[in-house]
Amino acid sequence: MWLDRLSKSFISCRLRGYKYRRKNPILVGKRNREPGKNKWALPGGFIESNESPESACLRELKEETGLKGTIKGLAGVYLRKTKIYESIIVIGYAVEVSNENICISDELKDAKFFHRNSIPYIPFLVHRKIIKRAFEKIFV
Repeated sequence: MWLDRLSKSFISCRLRGYKYRRKNPILVGKRNREPGKNKWALPGGFIESNESPESACLRELKEETGLKGTIKGLAGVYLRKTKIYESIIVIGYAVEVSNENICISDELKDAKFFHRNSIPYIPFLVHRKIIKRAFEKIFV
């Protein structure tokens, strides 16, 4: 099957290391573009031609936040209906990063690590599902 601009990769990202594991911080960004401008969301974006979903995940993390990470597992594959793109396939990964030196791109207004119990409201249901799955199945 060939997919063109129908697949997106999103990242449920946390800091690695002993002092961070107790807090389980997760990275969320305040979007600077529609859909969801000024809303909190997981970093992510479209998979480019000839790019694997895993590569897209790590590329988007680097482009949007300046962070490098390691994929720890698949947090789910979801079908999402949108007004702009109709149906898209969303692939969520759990990623660990080793530092919190965020350098945001123009795609985000802000990006922060939050404790999993104090994550700001994320209006995208599929992002909330990715976060939940990452903590239930991968970041245990």
